[in-house]
Amino acid sequence: MSRKSLYLSAASFKGKTRGKSRGKTPDKRLIEDDFDLADSDISLMKEAFYILDVNDTGVINKRDLISVLDIMKEDCIIGQRMLQDLSNLEEEITLDVFIRHLKKTRGNKSSKEGIQSVFNLIDNGEGKITLESLKEMCKEIGESVSDEQIRDALDKLSPDTKFISQDEFIALMKPNKSR
Repeated sequence: MSRKSLYLSAASFKGKTRGKSRGKTPDKRLIEDDFDLADSDISLMKEAFYILDVNDTGVINKRDLISVLDIMKEDCIIGQRMLQDLSNLEEEITLDVFIRHLKKTRGNKSSKEGIQSVFNLIDNGEGKITLESLKEMCKEIGESVSDEQIRDALDKLSPDTKFISQDEFIALMKPNKSR
């Protein structure tokens, strides 16, 4: 009897089997398999991760992240808000951690907590979305929208106050069934 068949018979004697499907090994599994996100979203998150991983180690250095956050305060407030909690994490900032954090931060419009998360990104810090905060958001995402267009939208959504409160935002973002 060969060594291999001796081992296999000893393993089967103990009740162990190899099984029909062994699956992918964790290191060969695609990151897209772990997250319920569109491929385009994941590729953007990967691109951002690789930009922040300046040493090309697969881990974002917290000192480098803090430097980038300081630079982002000037031109990219929403992006800075999305990344600021990463510097407080105890664990290393790997690609998995980075994507998981961004997924949580950008919110899920099917849950109240997710909608609140999105509101907090756009909010001006006063608990409301104003003309200025909407202008800033449009600038950051690359939309060229005039002040008049934003003002018209605010007038339609909230004609009395000229801003959108968190409750109004949650009502607007909920799926049609619950309106």
